[in-house]
Amino acid sequence: MPRCEPTDGSDPGAEAARATPQPSPTRAPPGPGTMRAATTHALLALLTSLVALSPPAQAEGDASSSQEASSGGVLADEVNLDDLDDLVPLSEATGLTVQDIRILGLGRTSPGVVERELYIARGQLLREEDLTESIQRLWNTALFRDVRYQLTRAPEGGVVVWLAVGERWTTIPIVKFGGGGGSTYFIVGVYDPNAFGEYIELGGQYQNTNLNTHSGVVWFREPRFLGLRLRWSAELWYTNIVRPLYRDGTNVLEGGYNQERLQVFNAFDYEVVRYVQVGVGFEFDNDRFNTRNLTEDQQAANDAFGLDLPSGGRTSFAEARLILGRLDRDEFLFQGVQMTNRFKRASKLIGSELNLNFIHSETLAFLRLPWRSNLATRVTVGHNNTDADQHLFFIGGLDYMRGYFDGQLRGHNFWQANVEYRIPSVDTSWVVLQHVGFADVGDVSDSFADLATFERAPRTSLGLGVRLMSPRIYRLTVRFDYAVTLENDTPQAISFSAAQFF
Repeated sequence: MPRCEPTDGSDPGAEAARATPQPSPTRAPPGPGTMRAATTHALLALLTSLVALSPPAQAEGDASSSQEASSGGVLADEVNLDDLDDLVPLSEATGLTVQDIRILGLGRTSPGVVERELYIARGQLLREEDLTESIQRLWNTALFRDVRYQLTRAPEGGVVVWLAVGERWTTIPIVKFGGGGGSTYFIVGVYDPNAFGEYIELGGQYQNTNLNTHSGVVWFREPRFLGLRLRWSAELWYTNIVRPLYRDGTNVLEGGYNQERLQVFNAFDYEVVRYVQVGVGFEFDNDRFNTRNLTEDQQAANDAFGLDLPSGGRTSFAEARLILGRLDRDEFLFQGVQMTNRFKRASKLIGSELNLNFIHSETLAFLRLPWRSNLATRVTVGHNNTDADQHLFFIGGLDYMRGYFDGQLRGHNFWQANVEYRIPSVDTSWVVLQHVGFADVGDVSDSFADLATFERAPRTSLGLGVRLMSPRIYRLTVRFDYAVTLENDTPQAISFSAAQFF
């Protein structure tokens, strides 16, 4: 999903390249009235999510395939592949010619989407590693809640590969909410990662932050542009956020401002080999600043400390990316390591009013453990060389450090790490209830040497949380976390959203 939502762990590979601590969508600490309204939005979103657990019958009822070999009208759930005639064990089928590939269970999704992900092909010799990789790639699209295979002897010799998939409901109304670090938001919109049944993502949404600012975005993503393993992403944003400023990383308010930004983003990522992607992108930002929508406390702090508003204007970035590794999924579980490295350069040569360098690296690592549990980790580091306040790193409770005010920590350099242990108590084909213990740690500084030598103890928080998910509905997750910092006080203990924290 786009950046105005917390990163959803159900699709970490799709978000890693954009999960950067840029101005987040929710900023000002709300008063009691705002928190009551946020609670109402949270309950409404939770009710909507539960109702959505019964998707329209079209999601699976119209399961005929345009492919002749798909046993039209037969759902994957209704097929027992073990009942097929002339079954061949994989050990015996390895090295035989693939005479045919037959796909069961497709309704909305084009057979070409499935075939495009396969490492096996008609007329080629079957290799175990290619078949295993094909099955995993189908899981990784997140379009299917079930992927199975079976092998049978072909009448003319060789082998027939049977694939049975169970489609997820992917046309998703967006009714989401979130809070943390003293900020709350709600989002409405709609998106579909399988538009027209072609594995193309289209979406749009409106976001309201703290009931007083309005933002929106429309986006397009094509993971297999031109039929290649080339991902094309395009986004158009208008964001309007209040940015509170805190003194030296404490929870002492020293002012704030309102930032309006028009942003255009376009990028391409190409899979060179199985675990290596390279990418290029272009981003254009046009910023304006004012004091509208500030709270009385923020305005009073501005007056007391004599805060000057940042200079607005245009910033144009050229970006290069290197993505190493991969995250593999199996329903709501993940396995693997993926590192996303980004270098952005803003220059007057490409129309920018600022010159700056931006370096950012994020590593996600997931380990499957017994009892259908997951150990999830995220480590992020960043550096930039600008004095423009809007391009500094802002770290806080909404997206990186639970238990702190959103944007409480800011500077030119940062590092942070999150660790979560996720284990389910309820695990059915419709509903999963996951329990989470977590730790967040990190720091921000204008001096890289201070971070590298740990001149001060890093900020740390610990906590517990729950997740409510549905394997049958694309990325449906409701999250509630409670965090306590290891310092004298905890500015903002509760964090919640309709997504995994990462």
